[in-house]
Amino acid sequence: MPTFTRTGSTLVPLLILPYTLDRPTGSTVHTLEDGSTAVTSTGVGERASTLVLLLDTAADVAAAEAFFSATPPFTLTDPAVLPAPVLGTLGAGRITATLDPLTRRHWLLSVPIVEVTA
Repeated sequence: MPTFTRTGSTLVPLLILPYTLDRPTGSTVHTLEDGSTAVTSTGVGERASTLVLLLDTAADVAAAEAFFSATPPFTLTDPAVLPAPVLGTLGAGRITATLDPLTRRHWLLSVPIVEVTA
């Protein structure tokens, strides 16, 4: 079961749909005037994603929004899916709540996250 924790606070969504963590390669390919190519490498970047959480009620959405709006980083664990815990923080973008169109009962919360190091 996915669990987000930080000091004094825990968030347990029903599911995370899907798990996707993107990491920029840090490589840029340049085409030079003579037709050859050059590669600039700035190193691999931090992993980032927009996670979509399945939540039971509108009250759970409000609690999740408050959880992610807090300043300290959080830890995401899900032993059935993730090989190791992910330490993250709220990323750039928007937190978006949507009534699940299939059930019209549950809620979907999209949250941009960025992995950070301890």
